[in-house]
Amino acid sequence: MTSHKLKRNSRRTWLAIIISCLSVTLISCKKVNEFLDTKYNKSDVIPKELEDLQKLLNNDNILNSGYTALGSMSSDNYFYVPADWKANSVTERNTYVWNKDIFEGSTPADWANAYAMISYCNEVLEKLSKVDRNVSNAKLHDNIKGAAFFFKALGYYNLVQLYALPYSVNSENLGIPIKNTPDVNEKLKRNTIQEVYTEIDNLATEATLLLSEFSEKNTRPNRRAAFALQAKISLAKANTPKPYQQQNRRYP
Repeated sequence: MTSHKLKRNSRRTWLAIIISCLSVTLISCKKVNEFLDTKYNKSDVIPKELEDLQKLLNNDNILNSGYTALGSMSSDNYFYVPADWKANSVTERNTYVWNKDIFEGSTPADWANAYAMISYCNEVLEKLSKVDRNVSNAKLHDNIKGAAFFFKALGYYNLVQLYALPYSVNSENLGIPIKNTPDVNEKLKRNTIQEVYTEIDNLATEATLLLSEFSEKNTRPNRRAAFALQAKISLAKANTPKPYQQQNRRYP
């Protein structure tokens, strides 16, 4: 009799444990689903306010670092002794001695960094187009748009110096792809060198019209920086009078 009671109590105990475990599991699943649903419905994580877009442009790891050094490394600006040359990466060693295959199958960081910058700017511009410009936000709206144009122009400028032939008038030689949307599935083609420089010129010109004279932070572009970029573009096109005319007109 006692053995029978013990077995019955044991079954009841195990049944209680199983029910408790199932209850905890169901509650946990419900909490997880609530968490996931809440996270999904949080539209605040999608940048849509001007302040959010400015924060995207404050990402110095994307927009103010990772600039190409291959042009300098392949020039005669400095000299490596053999021991120092061997201590560099394969790409850096190949660049210095002008090997035909610089990257040896690796992904060029200069290419990836520049297009990351351009993609950031495309995202900002796409979101900015949905924010109405008015009297109260005009200055911030213009500066965000101008900064995005500036960084895009700078990204294209850096790329075309490395991955295309020098500029020539009406050149049909292929340059680099122009990407104007944040869509990662966008099909791209290589644009001509003339098309790329026209795009860079237009972006830099727009930046000079939108940016403020001075920037609140040193890492943000201003109108003077945009004029300086225009000067570099003109020099790359062997059009030396233009930058001096612009600078003198703006800052007599």
